[in-house]
Amino acid sequence: MKARLLMILLLTGMTACRVWSQATVTSMKETIDFIAGDDQRRDLNGQLCALVKVQVIDEITDVEGNVMGDIVSHGVEKWVYLAQGSRNMKIHFKNNLPLRVVFKDYEIPSLKSNRVYELVIQVPNTWNKPEDQTAVREEQQVVHETVAPTTERTDNTQQNTPAPASVRKAKPKSAVAFGIRGGLNLTSTQFEKGYDDVSMTASFHLGVVVDVPLSDTFFFTPGLYFSGKGYKYDDGKNVENGSAQYIDVPILASLHLGDAGKAQFQVGAGPYIALGVGGKIENEKKSTDVKFFDYYDGFDYGLAVSAGVLIGGHFHLGVSGQIGFGNYRNRTIGLGIGYNF
Repeated sequence: MKARLLMILLLTGMTACRVWSQATVTSMKETIDFIAGDDQRRDLNGQLCALVKVQVIDEITDVEGNVMGDIVSHGVEKWVYLAQGSRNMKIHFKNNLPLRVVFKDYEIPSLKSNRVYELVIQVPNTWNKPEDQTAVREEQQVVHETVAPTTERTDNTQQNTPAPASVRKAKPKSAVAFGIRGGLNLTSTQFEKGYDDVSMTASFHLGVVVDVPLSDTFFFTPGLYFSGKGYKYDDGKNVENGSAQYIDVPILASLHLGDAGKAQFQVGAGPYIALGVGGKIENEKKSTDVKFFDYYDGFDYGLAVSAGVLIGGHFHLGVSGQIGFGNYRNRTIGLGIGYNF
């Protein structure tokens, strides 16, 4: 009985090792192909992507890196589009452990625009019988004969023959980016009457943004923030501190310049609206505080501007500003950090 149980556990362990094993790269090289017109994709800077044709006997579930759009499957060959200049990628498989591919290990410092690369990956999946391997090789040959575009290349020109209509794929999804932002607010208020000695006070902001591409460099960038604003009034006789919290909605048009995968400069401008949700006014000479919006309008609006840099496609450093146009004019300078997904 113990021997039978031991055998079952041994077989179970061998099965797990077979299924969840480490894939390896057999070869990676640049081919002489160019990407046919209907199969081309562009990166966030408007440059033509590189195409990596991954040949592997497993299902690819995800690819990490500067990937543009969805993975396109042609049997055992999977097409992955990456932004030019990409140096590595991480491939996740259904039945094997993830594999990171560093291109310079195969004498490719970085991917070039509108070039095709062939990446052959071997998975130690022993469930495939010899006849299955033969079928896979035959299918792979059919994929090459059917899908690969006929190209002619010279020193300074390139000619593309479109791929057959039967294998043309839809264009990639728009590169919409979501991000979180947070940081410091330095705020003051300009009143229409009195309070000439108003100075800045510190608060914070926390929220989310979305970048919706309208072109290669022009984006629609709305946001939603919980934002603190206020003022400090000190005339030498009396000190009053006003603090208020708003739901803040900037609606910006933004310009993105540079490589999103390295360092991209972003600048934007547009209107904002804000709704007050709480706050108080503290006076050193009074023992009780009063609610901020018992005295001031809870609706704020004005002009918002922003500038920042996106590093490595994810990390964001930025500065922002707001000028209110309401009955009392909020002035806000924001310093923040963020992360794009």
